[in-house]
Amino acid sequence: MKWEYGINVGYKRACRAKEKALEILLGSDAESYTLSPSFAYILEASNPGSIIALETEGIEDEEDGMVEHFKYFFMSMSAFIQGWPHYRPVILVDGSYYHGTLFTACAMDINEQVFPPAFGIGDSESNAA
Repeated sequence: MKWEYGINVGYKRACRAKEKALEILLGSDAESYTLSPSFAYILEASNPGSIIALETEGIEDEEDGMVEHFKYFFMSMSAFIQGWPHYRPVILVDGSYYHGTLFTACAMDINEQVFPPAFGIGDSESNAA
């Protein structure tokens, strides 16, 4: 901003402006999560034999009353399931945390290539998730 327009903007203010611009452009996380049931339905309908699981919980909101809150999402596509007989008998499961936890299961196929049989998203790295 300083080089282009001669305006001195602090780091925190620039980050907040970027976050606000991305929210205007892409929508908020809450709005995106409201589309999760539709996404899961279309994914399952267009990939017969896939395993898709979405779990939500009802949360009391002061403005909207009872609203559904995203809790867990799991998917294993039919192509991954069909490839299962060709995996080596070892699966590694790992979680990566960023505004929730992305769980991935990885295995190796007979060509020693990493193959993703399943992945999921949860609110935390816990036994329930």
